[in-house]
Amino acid sequence: MRSILVALIVGASLFSVYATSRPSQAALEPTADFDLDAILEEALAEHPRVSARRNTPYKVIGNVVRKERGVENGLRSYRCEVSLVLMERKTGTVRALLSGRASGSGPRLEDLEPQVLRSAVRSALRRLDSLDFAR
Repeated sequence: MRSILVALIVGASLFSVYATSRPSQAALEPTADFDLDAILEEALAEHPRVSARRNTPYKVIGNVVRKERGVENGLRSYRCEVSLVLMERKTGTVRALLSGRASGSGPRLEDLEPQVLRSAVRSALRRLDSLDFAR
């Protein structure tokens, strides 16, 4: 029985060393080109209780979790996915995890990327109206 316990402890230790020492495989580019908070604030402008920057009872923070550029039928294409967290501003309690994605194609990638990002944010925020906010 002790030998099984020792084997489990050694195995768990080796796994933790492996998991903490291997390099990250994320291939995400920083989203410095677009201010996600500004896009969130634009999308939430009419919402009185939720914002990214204003002093409201709830705040939304988010990240672009996937961006893919490509070419389809001779046009440039762009797909992106965002992940948003709705939390109480006062306590930091997470109320909801929201995600959205969008794609588009067009001749100029520079014009396409912010439009698709706005669409992904709107897609994620659709569920916001169905949530029950405590008054």
